[in-house]
Amino acid sequence: MKLKYYNLLAGVLLMISCEKELPGVDTPSFDVSTEALSYKVGSVVKFKITGSANIVSFYSGEPLKDYAFRAGRLVDAGNAGAKLSFMSAVTGGTQGTLSNTVPPHLKVVASTNFSGNYDMTSIQAATWLDITSRFRYAINNTAVSSNPTPPGVPVDISDLIVAGKPIYIAYKYVTLPQAVNGTARTWSITSFQITSNKDISVAGPAINPIVTNYLSAGFRLVDQNPLTAPARSSLTTTTINLLGNLYDAVNDAGNDPLSENWAISKPIFTNTIDLGPDKPVAIKDQAKATALVEHTYTYTQPGTYKATFVALNVNLDNRKEIVKEITITVTP
Repeated sequence: MKLKYYNLLAGVLLMISCEKELPGVDTPSFDVSTEALSYKVGSVVKFKITGSANIVSFYSGEPLKDYAFRAGRLVDAGNAGAKLSFMSAVTGGTQGTLSNTVPPHLKVVASTNFSGNYDMTSIQAATWLDITSRFRYAINNTAVSSNPTPPGVPVDISDLIVAGKPIYIAYKYVTLPQAVNGTARTWSITSFQITSNKDISVAGPAINPIVTNYLSAGFRLVDQNPLTAPARSSLTTTTINLLGNLYDAVNDAGNDPLSENWAISKPIFTNTIDLGPDKPVAIKDQAKATALVEHTYTYTQPGTYKATFVALNVNLDNRKEIVKEITITVTP
């Protein structure tokens, strides 16, 4: 019994010791210099490093590698407009006739005056423009691109956008009474994406950047009859699954309504595009015990660049960093 008591006491003491805050860390003693501040394109820039740090990251100052944009890079797209694309697949059920151009009981709609309150009263009060006919749809469980002429291009929705207002994109699924119209089908929507029509060249060739994708669009489900005839629709990390209520001809004979089920995006603004944060290159981590004495880099385009080194000392409880910058001019 004493042995068990001592073992328990030792375990408690160990837990207490593990919960103690780790010792503090020192601010890195770290500095950077170069032999010159101007270099020719293609020349090797040697950054001489003194002092030490657990972790060191390097921003070259080039597009998408600029410390000034470490929190994110926003691009003004103005009134450039946008394009919409997605994939669809359909399984099960017998309700409606499947077609590449007229999907049974599935509508793609858009609104610029939806209040943002995700309830049926607010949804039905908004003006929704039916844009279903602009897209192509699956006729079985093989996913099909919404581009009407494969390989085609995403469908332009610029005419739907109102300056200064967000646009909401929604998938509206209507289940008709199943006793006389057949059982409800399951529609799956994946790869939802809106791209800007604005050509942006930050690093490399010009691209049409993504305004939003499925994850950032933040779809929410709204069911017309959640208590009496709940739809079986669901959202996963990749897919909108739209499915009507479960109907049993014997047990549900008196409960077979026409029912709307919506998947509605969050407000989408197409005039500003977030390209995400510029990223550094890690040139030293904690696993590397040897001191970092030099870092070399070659600039391939003329310009003025602010090369930035972020030196960091860190443990589980503490973090200290220092930032060193050197402005480098690169000539042709």
